[in-house]
Amino acid sequence: REEEEEEKKKKKKKKKEEEEEEEEEEEREEEEEEEEEEKKRRRRRRRRRREKKKKKKKKKKKKKKKKKKKKKKKKKKKKKKKKKKKKKKKKKKKKKKEEEKKKKKKKKKKKKKKKKKKKKKEEEEEEEEEGCACPDKP
Repeated sequence: REEEEEEKKKKKKKKKEEEEEEEEEEEREEEEEEEEEEKKRRRRRRRRRREKKKKKKKKKKKKKKKKKKKKKKKKKKKKKKKKKKKKKKKKKKKKKKEEEKKKKKKKKKKKKKKKKKKKKKEEEEEEEEEGCACPDKP
């Protein structure tokens, strides 16, 4: 009878131990599962974050490109304007030079004309003097 009781006790103990072990095993499995889930979640989160960052970067790059394009356009416009201004200035300078040349030519012509007139007048006076002197002489 005592042996039976002991046997029963042993069996009970064994059963209890087995149950505990099973419970522990289940717990362990659950924990592992949770860990896996957590890992997955983390991975997903990281991935999402990375993708978001990439998207943001891309957007920024696009914006920068747009800005650059705009700037380039502006620069081009400015350059064009500058070129136009330069051209205008050059034209003005050329015109001024031409005017100056014309004025000089006119002045020269006038001077020449004046000189010619003076010479003619002098010659006429000389001829008159000679003409006057000739008939006067007997």
